[in-house]
Amino acid sequence: MDRLLSADLDHASNTDEANNFLANHCDNVSKAVELLQKDLVIEGDWLFSGSTLHCGCGEWDNNAETITSRIFLPVLFLLGCLAVVAVADRDESCKKRKRKDDEQDGFNELESEDLNLESAVQKNGGGPKQAHRYDLDYARVVCICCVVAEHSGGASYSDDNLFFAQNWVLPWLYTISGICSMFSKAPMLSSLSKYFAVFAVGVAANWVADLITGRDWKGDFGNTIFQMAYMLGLMMLITITQPLRSAMHTQDTSRDATLPKSFKIYTCVLGFIALSCFGMYAMGNQFIDVRALETVFGELEGTGLRALLFQFPMIVGKLFGLLTMVCLAMFRGGSGWIPWVLLVLIYVSTVVVPFSWGGHAFRAELFLYGMVVFHWPYAGKAKVVSAVREYWPLMLGIMLFTSVPSTTGRCDLNPLNTWWERSRYYTLEAFLLVLLCSGSMNTSDSLNMSGWLNYWALFAFVFHVMFARLLETFQKSYGAILTYAFVPVFYVLLGRKKKKEKGDATQQDESDSSTGEDASE
Repeated sequence: MDRLLSADLDHASNTDEANNFLANHCDNVSKAVELLQKDLVIEGDWLFSGSTLHCGCGEWDNNAETITSRIFLPVLFLLGCLAVVAVADRDESCKKRKRKDDEQDGFNELESEDLNLESAVQKNGGGPKQAHRYDLDYARVVCICCVVAEHSGGASYSDDNLFFAQNWVLPWLYTISGICSMFSKAPMLSSLSKYFAVFAVGVAANWVADLITGRDWKGDFGNTIFQMAYMLGLMMLITITQPLRSAMHTQDTSRDATLPKSFKIYTCVLGFIALSCFGMYAMGNQFIDVRALETVFGELEGTGLRALLFQFPMIVGKLFGLLTMVCLAMFRGGSGWIPWVLLVLIYVSTVVVPFSWGGHAFRAELFLYGMVVFHWPYAGKAKVVSAVREYWPLMLGIMLFTSVPSTTGRCDLNPLNTWWERSRYYTLEAFLLVLLCSGSMNTSDSLNMSGWLNYWALFAFVFHVMFARLLETFQKSYGAILTYAFVPVFYVLLGRKKKKEKGDATQQDESDSSTGEDASE
């Protein structure tokens, strides 16, 4: 790490020069860190600084290829499976807890028509009414706003992790999609067709921008797909989890319902895949020549697909291992402790075994986590909600201390170098995830903003890259400005209409009430 690739470092006498050197020569991070520590007088400070100056530079204290990792992960997931089975039960406690938490949430029960990014293209599939989660609506809209900024020249926001954006934007999007997939009972093919329609429109928009700007889309079609790869991921996850989702819907209708034989077969298949992948991973992935695959698929450096290819047994083993645990818990009846156990499994494995995600962190486990926490609300959820709403100002201070302020870069894609730094980073992410999943941030919507804003969020997600590429000749940020400028357009087209409908409904209710009073007199 102390090898120098350039004599320029000898002239790096201050913080700015060290930062410039770091940007051009990541392999010399240790020397750049030394210069910065000398400048900022933070040498040896484990609280306010760390050994990772820029995520993606330097060396991890462990990685996915070590014998420690190849033993640790399978053992961890085996213990996790035993823990999930142990805490699951067949009594009515989970159902009673869910009912109690819904009652204590303090919000009217409404039909969930605009609850997710996909809600504009997928209507509620029926079933019991759910307390409307306005916090999911607003969280999604804000997440999409951040994505628009990131892809339109505002990468410095995420690079500096302003307002902890790395710790919640992508994790929340995957989790919200998982939660909201539980609101629909529509046939899987119907849902997939609508998702594919959104995917096709987004890719077509990016392709048109590439044609106009002259970008080599034939040689780099992955960047034509770009943000719409998220929709591909969702379609894959919806397909994989469909039997589990159907079983959860069955248990929601009747807790005593017997799970079909097909679900037992599904569980066995998941378990077999998980065991096979963990076995391959433990033996050092000797059966797949991933570098040969990379040659076949072309240059994949820096892409999420490359990470999936190189870490295929580990990533698939973790996802299917979690799926197997949840399915086993379904046979036992479930428990509010299962989300807590899964939370520990997800983040302990991430802290101990870091690896690079490339261009996109495919957080499939959080999609599953969203489904689980919807079906089995947290044990102690009411206490969590109460504590957060009473003491959130104090929690902000704790969040500041868990962050690593001296580090820059995309630490969600390229984890920090030491287990201590990763522990702080992912503890913050886990805390923010619990805030979302517990409903602690749920609110109301007297102005009816959530509905039309969600339609704008879908529009922004599909078209913001096209706008950014078309306007890049002038300034890339103009793409973000144009995307945000459509907010008032959606208000005029949809917001005023919904507001009028609500006013008419209120007026009708008042009229009915007045008529009833006259009749009683």
